[in-house]
Amino acid sequence: MGNEIYGEAWVAGIGIAVMIVWLLVAGLGIATYVMRGIGLYDLGRKREVRGAWLAWVPGLWVWTMGAVVDYHAAQRGIKRRWRWLLLGVYGLIVAGYVLMLVVAVVTGLSVAGKAEPSEEMLLAMMGGIFAAYIPMLVGVMVYLPCYYVCIYKVFEETAPEKAVKYLLLSVLVPLAFGICLMNCARRPVAAAQEVPAIPGDVGDGFVPQDPFAQKGTENS
Repeated sequence: MGNEIYGEAWVAGIGIAVMIVWLLVAGLGIATYVMRGIGLYDLGRKREVRGAWLAWVPGLWVWTMGAVVDYHAAQRGIKRRWRWLLLGVYGLIVAGYVLMLVVAVVTGLSVAGKAEPSEEMLLAMMGGIFAAYIPMLVGVMVYLPCYYVCIYKVFEETAPEKAVKYLLLSVLVPLAFGICLMNCARRPVAAAQEVPAIPGDVGDGFVPQDPFAQKGTENS
């Protein structure tokens, strides 16, 4: 009898511990989302980046971060497309993840309907999951270096003397990314530099006051 009571108390203690950990993780995730959204939105808004509100949309916030990097590049007369690269690669990751889940569910249901699934069916299921996993893996391998490069560029343009420190904190410390973004957003926006006009399609509308759009010339 005593062992049963001890066992029930042990199971209840584990359940409570798991619940506490889950609540801490959920709270940390919510706090990270809010602080990152505030920092990115303020950075984009002060630079008049079109679509700065996307900083609040899960997954699409990478567009705002890339657009802030593109804005500062445009101030120097450099045309960049970090926002499209980040968004495209992130979309590839999500598509690969969804495809892998669909393949796993469909093949799992097919196998479950068989009393004794054949070896060929099991191999086909594993092959389908692996094939769906490839685009997600490729997307992650491309996304991570681009993501960290963009983080560094945001810090370099807004707080150059603390760029390396902010990058390390953002990678190693929970909540640090959002806090660093908010600190950068409080700093004044640097005045646009006088840059020479460049030929071609020099403004695609991601910044309403793109210096190229004001100083560039029409295509001949």
